[in-house]
Formats: sequence, structure tokens, C-alpha cells
Amino acid sequence: MEKYYKIFEWAYNLSVVTLIIPVIAAIFRWKFLNFSLKIAAINIIKMLIISTIGLYFYYTGESNRLLYSISTCLDIILVSLLLLSIFNFKKVLKWGLVSLCIIFIGLMIKDYFNTKTLLSSYLTTAETIFVIIASILMLRKVALTYKSSSYKRSLIWILSALLIMNLFSILISTLMEKMLSYSNEFMQFCLYLSSPLFIVITNLMVAYGFYIIRNKVREA
Repeated sequence: MEKYYKIFEWAYNLSVVTLIIPVIAAIFRWKFLNFSLKIAAINIIKMLIISTIGLYFYYTGESNRLLYSISTCLDIILVSLLLLSIFNFKKVLKWGLVSLCIIFIGLMIKDYFNTKTLLSSYLTTAETIFVIIASILMLRKVALTYKSSSYKRSLIWILSALLIMNLFSILISTLMEKMLSYSNEFMQFCLYLSSPLFIVITNLMVAYGFYIIRNKVREA
């Protein structure tokens, strides 16, 4: 069993490395991207940096608490910026979204200094649900209102990947407690077995989303 566990672990690590594919696509298409797509590009670059450092910390035995706390805060900030770039929110809704980010970051800071667990499951679940809802709303908005075909198709691919990965994340989070009650090794085995497929597929979706942008997209 340990032999197969190592194989699946390396498959997971290699799937994380595939984040370089959408990052390269985003860099080569950067000058053609508008504000929304640049936010999406910054998000995928952030994911590559965080994931790479996270793997390094894992193998050197260093704590990932600060790293993943920062990552979760950046997630909610970037998704909120993406929401603001796609929706023409009224001032009260914009300030409401800003306030939500400030409150969430404050709770994350409080949790970091007052607990010793990796991350609060309540906060990470709340962040994941927020991203799922935001992704659905943005997908609907893009599909119904944006006129530029390149812009529309690009964001649909990128937002769909974001939605799929977060739906998978919340499924894993829901099942994790039950898997942990069986054994920590079993939980990690299931994670390494299932995650690579979703990671590679969503990374390729994002890469394709950036790849199809060949000219400066028109603002909606």
C-alpha cells in the first residue's frame, strides 16, 4: 500500500506543477487582457507561487499555517475584485463587498494568532462557498450580457474551472472528517488519488481560456 501511496503522492505533486501551463499562457497573452482577465491571471500566478512554496514547506517539515492563511485571504480579495470588474454594483454593494473582505481577513488574523490548527474549517468553508456563489453569478452574467466573443469564451472557461475546483474542495472538506476518523493515512491517500485529475483538468481549462485571447478584448 505504501508503494502506491508514494506513486499517488508524486502524481499529486506533478499535477500541482501543471499550474505553470496557465501561468505561461497568461504571461504570453497579458498585453491582450482586460482588467477582469488580468485579475484572473494574477490569481493563477498566486496559486502557482503558494502551491510551490507549500510543497517545499511540506517536504522540509516547515509550518504552512501562515502561507495558507495568506492564500485564503488573497482568494477572497481577488474573487471580490473579479466580481467588481464584471458587475456594475451600486456604491452600497461595493462597500458591502469591501466590508466583507475586511471582516473575513480580520477573522483570519484572529484565528491565526489564537489557535494552533492549520486553518479554521469554518472560515475556509465560508470562503469556498463564497467563491462558488460568486463563480455562478459571474458565469451567468458573462453568458447573458457580454458581447465580445473572445472575452466571453475566455472568462467562461476560467470561471468554470474556478467553480469546479471549489466544488471539489468543498466535497473533500465535507468528507475529510469522516476519512480522518478512519485514519490520517487513508484521508491523504484519497486526496492524492482524486485531486490530480481535477487539478490537471482545471489548469488546462484556465490555460485554454487565456490561449484563445489573441487580440485586445473589448470592454463590455
